[in-house]
Amino acid sequence: MSNYYEILKYIRESRGRNWVIQKYIERPLLINKKKFDIRQWVLVTDWNPLTVWIYKESYVRFAMMDYDPTKRVKYSHLTNNCLAYKFKNQHHSGQKDKS
Repeated sequence: MSNYYEILKYIRESRGRNWVIQKYIERPLLINKKKFDIRQWVLVTDWNPLTVWIYKESYVRFAMMDYDPTKRVKYSHLTNNCLAYKFKNQHHSGQKDKS
């Protein structure tokens, strides 16, 4: 979903469920032309009073290729660990990716 109010409506209509929510950043941060993300976990156990637990450790993941918003190449947009492993194996073995 991409509309904030649509998401809120959906959550309200499905009370009693737990959710994992993430936001795609349209203008990502770059280091040396590589997109990266910071993974930080929090747990909200109550809304009133607001009770938030923050996990002390976090980590940073980088995309494998330079970011170019005009191209749809998964290795430049996604920072997924499995994709990084696949990219590394394909480029060391000389295989071509079909993305």
